Amino acid sequence: APLLAAASPFVRNPSTLTRRIPSGRYATGCESASGSVRRAFRFPRSVRLAALRRRAAAEADPGVLLVDHLNFNHEKGRHDLLKAFYFDVLGLAPDPRKAENLDKGKKTLWANAGINQFHLPESDNAQVLDGQISLAYPSLSEVNSRLLNAPDVLGDSKFSFTQISGRSTMVTDPWGTKFVLHADKDATDPRGSQKGPESAALAMTDLRINVPDGSNIAGIGRFYQKVLGFKVKEQSEGSLVLEASPKQTLSFRWKEGEERGNVAHEEMGEDDNGQVLNNGAHISLYISDLESAFRKAEDLGVVFVNHRFKRRAYNLEESIDQCMFRILDIVDPDDPEKKPIIRLEHEVRSVVNKDGTKYKSCPFDEIPTHILDRIKELQPEPQSEPVPQVAAAASVVEEVVVSPEPEVEAVPELELELEQVFSAAEQEADIPVSPDMKEAVQSVLEQQQQTLEKPSQSQIQAQPEEQVAASTGGGVVAAAASGEESPSAWSQESLSKMKLTELKSLCRERSLKVSGKKAELVVRLLEAQ
Repeated sequence: APLLAAASPFVRNPSTLTRRIPSGRYATGCESASGSVRRAFRFPRSVRLAALRRRAAAEADPGVLLVDHLNFNHEKGRHDLLKAFYFDVLGLAPDPRKAENLDKGKKTLWANAGINQFHLPESDNAQVLDGQISLAYPSLSEVNSRLLNAPDVLGDSKFSFTQISGRSTMVTDPWGTKFVLHADKDATDPRGSQKGPESAALAMTDLRINVPDGSNIAGIGRFYQKVLGFKVKEQSEGSLVLEASPKQTLSFRWKEGEERGNVAHEEMGEDDNGQVLNNGAHISLYISDLESAFRKAEDLGVVFVNHRFKRRAYNLEESIDQCMFRILDIVDPDDPEKKPIIRLEHEVRSVVNKDGTKYKSCPFDEIPTHILDRIKELQPEPQSEPVPQVAAAASVVEEVVVSPEPEVEAVPELELELEQVFSAAEQEADIPVSPDMKEAVQSVLEQQQQTLEKPSQSQIQAQPEEQVAASTGGGVVAAAASGEESPSAWSQESLSKMKLTELKSLCRERSLKVSGKKAELVVRLLEAQ
């Protein structure tokens, strides 16, 4: 209704398109200025609810689903250390998508742990995660045995291990990153797993990130809650535990020791074209609503494009196309200055592609039900079905056109204004505008223009007969005005070739009823000749 009100200068009250509308699900009573009850057009409830759902999406909880992988560099040329530690000792499974690199002994490897994985690209210097990684196993007996019989190549590295208790072991990788291995036979995520062979480790159950001593822990919690949809499980002055999934947490803790104020998870630089790069570690996570998360991150000014990677999202449209966007700065949403508390790159991913199919890298076996339900809610009605609201809307404006008020002016620059109306309806009023609706509005307004351009019956009667044909367009109307017979013009074939608007104009000139389908108008005109 607002769309037609904006498009038609004949509608005097944009809030209610009054005139004659058959009662039914698309009509509702309203009171006119004179106090009489008339019928007014409204979009069906399903359309109005869809608009409300889209508006609510901007405020929705993005709903984090999983922290799926951690990316950090290993030392270039040392695949021997990488394979010995991650595959031979920890029992992680090599991902077949990087099998070629494994055979060549160079470039990036992926090491899988159930539904989680580690991306291990090569660099001149290996990165040491300033934090701690927790891996779960059905029991520790086998992995402890592998630790005791670790490959000799690990002997000259920083590899070490210490049994903390009967249910956990602290392990250091060849370059210094800390792992805690613990027994938890229920840690498997039932939603899926990474591709390839089964791993001995069931899952990455926690990823702990160190932050500088005294950092705003509460602000970090607010960021993850409001932007990425995490839930806070535990929070204290120097510690924060967030729920990433029912079986996984993401944690933050003030760093201890002499280096407690020295924390840097980023390694900033530039490429050959002067574009920003971050070669630091990053974490990847899946969320329910990528669009909502992007808008919130954009509002805080924390959307980040890392030219280290080919997939880049500068805006919402590109993030939807790429099924991801990146964040670098973690800020407190309540801080007016939005100063970064820490800098840790996140790759925020969507479970689904733009077309609603599952994203190829997502480890879930199936798309979560709540995401499928949301996709169905936002899908437009099938075009094969009738669109009654379009027909009702067209009839509303048509009835208005039948008896236009005398002071109404012609529609100026119609074609130039329509696209602006459609755009405003979709972007500002949140009204879905389908191609069928555009066509209906265009047709109705063209009819209005033609009606205004035609002379009235009194004007025709006042003109000499030789001017009537010119003023009415000649042909059939001229013949009718002069009373002359024109069999060829009034044949069924010639009438059938005319447009609906032309047939209605003929009916009006003959004082015939103008409602109905094209075939009905043709019969009506043939009977009237």
